[in-house]
Amino acid sequence: MVQFSTDQADNSKADQTLDSYDSGILPETSSASFTTMHPMFDSSHNDSLSEIIPPKHDNQLAGVGSSPGNSSRREDTSDIPTDSSKHPSMTPIVADKIPPPMPAVDVIQFPRSPGVRLFLDICCGVNSPLSSAVQNLKGDVMRFDILVHTSDDLLDSNKFEQLLRLCASGIVAYTAASPSCCKYSRLKLLPNGPPALRTPQHLDGIPGISGPELLRVQESSTMLHRCIDCLQVTVGSGGHGHLEQPKSAMSWSEPIVQQFISQHA
Repeated sequence: MVQFSTDQADNSKADQTLDSYDSGILPETSSASFTTMHPMFDSSHNDSLSEIIPPKHDNQLAGVGSSPGNSSRREDTSDIPTDSSKHPSMTPIVADKIPPPMPAVDVIQFPRSPGVRLFLDICCGVNSPLSSAVQNLKGDVMRFDILVHTSDDLLDSNKFEQLLRLCASGIVAYTAASPSCCKYSRLKLLPNGPPALRTPQHLDGIPGISGPELLRVQESSTMLHRCIDCLQVTVGSGGHGHLEQPKSAMSWSEPIVQQFISQHA
């Protein structure tokens, strides 16, 4: 199930009611195993992405280095001639000096408690009304917003990769995405208003804008695209989700949004 919302981010909870029971976010009232379960992320201070995903270690490859009890610097001398008078001395090759490779893609592990799934709230804002409503119903939530956790920067490619992995893990039952619509607002097209950086005809930026202005346009587009990517991955992994933008926002005209609507609406 995919929903498309045109309401503002801080609308009343009644207007933002989700089908949480069908998604598996909230406990079934008839299940005794859930009635006594505490939410995994029960406050806005411990539901960050960094607490779900453990930090990477420097060396994740089995066999790199030596096991305890063995020499830590084993020399490979099998190809060195025994007669040193005929051949110059050679520097022995130290096996442990080989740089370790990058960690495998499955290094990141996610908690998989039976029956527990998450409500993922991307760009939720400080008040995060949807997450608060789900928590009041004893559901498990994770907020992702730089205003809530300073490390949750959607423009950070490493954080975005971790967010995609979370969406693909199968533990996200519902993803709500509400990227900032400031640069997509049609209010800037009105006379005597702030200068518009994009128009419906120039969604990538109007001709002649400065470099810093173009950067702001590109960043707003990147956030929208990454939110759609997270929604796509969530739906593809068995979850549900919605995109929230004002009804008049130009973001609805972006090709990636139109494609998402045509696929899932």
